[in-house]
Amino acid sequence: HQTQWPGSWRGHTIVRGKRGARRQALGFVTFNESCWITCQAFLREGAGDAKIVAAQELRLDGEQLARARHWSISNGWTPYITPCRRPSTGLPGAGVGIFIRANVQTTLLTGPSGRTGFEVLRSWSCLIHADIGLPGGLLIGSVYMESCNSTDYVGTSLMRYYQLAEHLRYYGPPFIIGGDWNQTPAGFDANGFADMIP
Repeated sequence: HQTQWPGSWRGHTIVRGKRGARRQALGFVTFNESCWITCQAFLREGAGDAKIVAAQELRLDGEQLARARHWSISNGWTPYITPCRRPSTGLPGAGVGIFIRANVQTTLLTGPSGRTGFEVLRSWSCLIHADIGLPGGLLIGSVYMESCNSTDYVGTSLMRYYQLAEHLRYYGPPFIIGGDWNQTPAGFDANGFADMIP
């Protein structure tokens, strides 16, 4: 459901353990306010009891990225942030991240190519395993796709969809992916992404 922060969507799930006992509450938020400054404010003031924040359009690289990682760790979050992209204009764009509370154990993944890390596609998507929510944990992801206003949305984004789907098929469910998809559910059916994932 939408919160008072315009760029966020919050989901809250309680997972039951044996005999119906409360196992763990999973607070998951996806957040996009188009820059690190607003995400930082959200992590500090708006995340509440959320254990995971999937953020998009962080627009960080170089020293700014290093400072953002340091700030996150200092404020109780484990950050997994991809560098942004810089097209010919030189202006920063895209860049995604996953922020997980420091008390939640996380693991880097070895992908289909054999490379270990959290970036699926630099600047556009990332995945991490978190020991949270279910026995065996969950894959947690953050994704940014370009705007629907693009003249060729499918052509621009299909490779990103394909790479994400390839990783999700490789690892298998369960997973939660938060993103700024810039797409409708009907659009997912039309571009075939729903058929690519397990």
